[in-house]
Amino acid sequence: MFDMGFLELAMLAGIGLIVLGPERLPVAARTVGRYIGQARRFVGKFQRQIEQEMRLEELNRKIMEDTKDQTFTNNDGTTTTSRREPVENDPGFYAEHPERRPPEPGTDDAAPTEEQPATPDADSSTDQQPPGDRS
Repeated sequence: MFDMGFLELAMLAGIGLIVLGPERLPVAARTVGRYIGQARRFVGKFQRQIEQEMRLEELNRKIMEDTKDQTFTNNDGTTTTSRREPVENDPGFYAEHPERRPPEPGTDDAAPTEEQPATPDADSSTDQQPPGDRS
């Protein structure tokens, strides 16, 4: 980490002996050793977590590539094709599906539009069904 040799360690021990004295030097060395050990464990856990996330991302990417054009049977018997859903700020998805790209802010497409209520026709006003029951 810091690449310290024997001469540097001996120099630090000598300075510590002069500054702290022989009574407090062992206590200070144990305390410093404890803090260094905690720091190493923390860095090790952090590195392992980053490596695990990278492996999971790689595995997810491989699974997505392997199942790109496959069809799957759902529990209810229907079949679906695998389809990636857009992930916020994922340029790969929008490169494959430019028609699903959300409108850029500040363009006319980004302005919300108000839907006009449907007006019933004069001849179908007597026999009208609710919108969800049409067959």
